[in-house]
Amino acid sequence: MWYGDCNSFYFERYNDRPRSSPRKNWWRNFVLYMGVLPGMKEQKWIHEGLITESLPNGMFRVRLDNENMILGYVSGKIRRSFIRILPGDRVKIEVSRYDSTKGRIIYRIRNKDSNN
Repeated sequence: MWYGDCNSFYFERYNDRPRSSPRKNWWRNFVLYMGVLPGMKEQKWIHEGLITESLPNGMFRVRLDNENMILGYVSGKIRRSFIRILPGDRVKIEVSRYDSTKGRIIYRIRNKDSNN
């Protein structure tokens, strides 16, 4: 049937028209391909440990409570807040499940005997 517009010439009924272009659903296709949903993050293990050695560029050698030694780096939040971390401090460290030799220092635990 011809009603005057170009699309009705090719598609006589509403259900015959193409649903959507492949460019329109690129994000859904990408998510299905990658196997993750937006906003999902990988699971991290959180440990407590003791700073044993200070290294350059905000890196530290940390001995965890389970006696493992890992390399810890300072998170951006701690860096932005100018929180000082020194050898002997207790910290909370976030360790990836994929690489358990490195971790992000996310919190400095205050000593009970100091004021700061």
